Amino acid sequence: PLDGFFSSVIHVPLALFFDPALLGMAIIADQIYQAWIHTERIKKMPSWFEAIMNTPSHHRVHHGRNEQYIDKNYAGVLIIWDKIFGTFEPEIEEVRYGITKQLKYQDPVTVLFHGFWRLLVKFTTARSLVEIINCLIMPPGWQTSKELESQAELEGLPRY
Repeated sequence: PLDGFFSSVIHVPLALFFDPALLGMAIIADQIYQAWIHTERIKKMPSWFEAIMNTPSHHRVHHGRNEQYIDKNYAGVLIIWDKIFGTFEPEIEEVRYGITKQLKYQDPVTVLFHGFWRLLVKFTTARSLVEIINCLIMPPGWQTSKELESQAELEGLPRY
């Protein structure tokens, strides 16, 4: 439900620099392409296609919570970007879908807003501007120094 809001943050400024009709056609083409890569019916595409384009196999990895699949395969259409930036991971083992920390409650409000809540909690434990920025750019398992201290206290480990 929030996708429209967040994508408009990107698309509206683009409309200032590009023909809005052309931008609209590009967005529609991208959404059509995204529809077919969300299937489990297609296992692998020809190797020449898999080398360049995002495919169902590549995209399944993106939705996986397997440790080797976290923060991988962001591509919308061209998988070559993930290969260039080092975020590509081929689908080797079966993908386990979902998030890294399972939710205690499955109601729609919790499901929709849990990520924002966790981010807000993380922000409140950040002790510096660097940690605040890291809250936004680091992988899901990253913790602030305060979170690490709290965890060490719970485990009875010395703090460093």
